[in-house]
Amino acid sequence: MDEGRTFGTFARPAARWWPLTLAGVAGILVLLVVRGAVWSSRSDRGLLDWGSFVASGRAANAGLDPYGVYPLTFRVGPEAAPAPNLNPPVSVYAFRAVAPFDPVASQRAWYVASLALYVVVVLTLVGTSRRGPAWLWGLWALALAGIWHTLELDQIYVPLLLLGMGAWLALERGRPVAAGVSMGALAAVKPQFLLWPALLLLARHRRAALAGFATAAAFSAVPLMVDGPAIYREWLAVTPSLTAGQPFPGNSALPGVAARLGVPLAGVALAVVIVVALAGWALLRRPSALRVSAAALLGSLLAGPISWAGYTLLLLPALFRAPVTWLSLAAMALLCFPYWLVLDLAGRGPTLSFLAGSVYAWALLLLLIDQGRREFVLATAPPSMAPSQPTGRHLRRGAPALRGRVALLLRAFERP
Repeated sequence: MDEGRTFGTFARPAARWWPLTLAGVAGILVLLVVRGAVWSSRSDRGLLDWGSFVASGRAANAGLDPYGVYPLTFRVGPEAAPAPNLNPPVSVYAFRAVAPFDPVASQRAWYVASLALYVVVVLTLVGTSRRGPAWLWGLWALALAGIWHTLELDQIYVPLLLLGMGAWLALERGRPVAAGVSMGALAAVKPQFLLWPALLLLARHRRAALAGFATAAAFSAVPLMVDGPAIYREWLAVTPSLTAGQPFPGNSALPGVAARLGVPLAGVALAVVIVVALAGWALLRRPSALRVSAAALLGSLLAGPISWAGYTLLLLPALFRAPVTWLSLAAMALLCFPYWLVLDLAGRGPTLSFLAGSVYAWALLLLLIDQGRREFVLATAPPSMAPSQPTGRHLRRGAPALRGRVALLLRAFERP
């Protein structure tokens, strides 16, 4: 269909409302950024997860259990349930390095370093994706709930994002071994992302997959050689059950979503179905490494036992390159839903607890459906007519004015 004919009828109305719409979207994003910055840096928040990391490092330095509960360990909720470091043993060495410093001073330094590193990642993605308007994409990335939740807790998700971006860019540039090293390092710290090299292996991208598995194994072997198997026993003792589900608001893993309804095993079953479906798709269709990577990241987040808001930042390389459609635009909006509001709404009854507490899961499911729709188009279109990257830009039936305006919105996000 001729694009000029599709949008030409609505050119004059669009000229009137489009600047206002763009200004409104930008204004909302700016408010989210400012509110997120104020919330994440408030003076009364305490050490939170950073306290657990420092406690883990100090315990390891003293020859104690790095997964025990100590005075600095973060405590959650009205029952003050302890939340010790749950990252695999290889993470403990980083925490041992920061343990000797004053925890408040090191927390502030980590906040600034994480924010600065995130800005670098966003600028890199904006510069390499050639999407436009560039300032709008950058502002959207800064408005994501995941970054402000990460900074509020002083979590380690920004360095993990850097590893994920490194793997993605290496795949784009035809460097599978370098990509495998990055994704392997990521999986060593967050094992649920082992699905990434696994799907690449099924899709016959062997070099990246084998490099990923080898790197993850090498990193994971270090604690065994240095501290012995006891440290793994201590880690497994505090690791949540894969079938229990963690219903705390913001956990977007399907077992956690189902646990909010009291049926965590239903979420586990759905997660298994998704992983098996992705494995079958990768094995039979042999999609490109980047298409496999996008699906693997979504599958890892949905199937993992825990996927906090900060984990969704790992989707940034894929989102900066994926076609903008109705579904992806809705998902991008949901990923900006502020975490502080999720916590507030989750305390207002079971219905809001389920809907608001699972808001990031809804975004992940929309993105998975969107990629599935595009893969279906690729699989069913004749070879001579199959689009290399179906965008969903040409909308189906609907009110002409709405169709034209939404199409212009989608096109604006894709314009270089």
